[in-house]
Amino acid sequence: DSENERNLRADCPDGLEHKIRRMRGWDPEGDGDVPDPYYGGDEGFENVFRIVDRSCRAMLEELR
Repeated sequence: DSENERNLRADCPDGLEHKIRRMRGWDPEGDGDVPDPYYGGDEGFENVFRIVDRSCRAMLEELR
């Protein structure tokens, strides 16, 4: 989320901030925060898994 991103950027060595990206920046179905699964029951955890899975797959494709 934006708070974690701010904290990472504050601790990042100068000149490397451009390397910080949010996980959903790779999500082909949307951008923004990965939701907190604790508020969605079992389906919340399944939804977060799907988001992270497709985002990681897209990130790996980009790295190839």
